[in-house]
Amino acid sequence: MKLSFVLIGEGSSDLRMVSHIENILITEGFSEVSGKPLEQDRVGRTVFDKLLAARKLFPSAGLIIVHRDADNAGSEARLREINEAVNRMPEKFNTKVIPLVPV
Repeated sequence: MKLSFVLIGEGSSDLRMVSHIENILITEGFSEVSGKPLEQDRVGRTVFDKLLAARKLFPSAGLIIVHRDADNAGSEARLREINEAVNRMPEKFNTKVIPLVPV
């Protein structure tokens, strides 16, 4: 099975994770994986804005991975932030979103 994904990161250093995520997904059974980073300087600042931009710029992506560092807010707060943004998306938004929150 083929899969394309978009990585929403917090900064340019996160973009190096794309190849690692591709390798993990291939290990998990996908036959072909293609990942693209969302360029942060072209979109809004909130997770919601970035999700909207990812859908607009990559309409055929089957997966969106949202990376947010736990920082001082903690992992639960970051997961809540991502889930709230996903819940605000329009009804036609049916792309799977996976939070990536390292602690």
